[in-house]
Amino acid sequence: MNGRSEVTTLARRTVIRRAGTPVPRSAPIVQTLTTGRRFVRHGLPRRRWQDLYHVYMTISWPRLFASFAAFLTVFNLLFAGVYWLREAGIAQLNPPGFWGCFFFSVETLATVGYGDMHPQTLFAHVVASVEIFTGMMSLAVIAGMMFARFSRPTARILFARYAVIRPLDGAPTLMLRAANERGN
Repeated sequence: MNGRSEVTTLARRTVIRRAGTPVPRSAPIVQTLTTGRRFVRHGLPRRRWQDLYHVYMTISWPRLFASFAAFLTVFNLLFAGVYWLREAGIAQLNPPGFWGCFFFSVETLATVGYGDMHPQTLFAHVVASVEIFTGMMSLAVIAGMMFARFSRPTARILFARYAVIRPLDGAPTLMLRAANERGN
């Protein structure tokens, strides 16, 4: 695409956003890659949240940590609310009230041990068991995502600045040089 159509598309998208209306599905969408290059998508619907694995593999590290922290905080707040329904189910709750239930939920999720606090009713034991199971599964998924981010291979290929067209076996052939930039 030439630069003019990108600017026109970008300006049209900006005008639509300033008016407060969402971008229609059929409108061209200008996206910027991590390399700084822009491209225009035509006629494709936005489906960013349909592939959470891809989202978590491509967002920045600070956003990834913030989303995991937000998830774990909301997770603990939800279970704290369930514990708070029957606050008497936790022995020696300190501090009393919702925040004591929240800290009990954090200790249960992290499986660090309760110290003086512990579940004392069947309800609290069942909720703690469900929280431990779902918490461990969530932490396994988070650890897997972190490992996938760390172990993702990246291409480090250096290309020559100029390509050459020269005859090879009697036919004009496009030739270029590429080298491994890692040195291994």
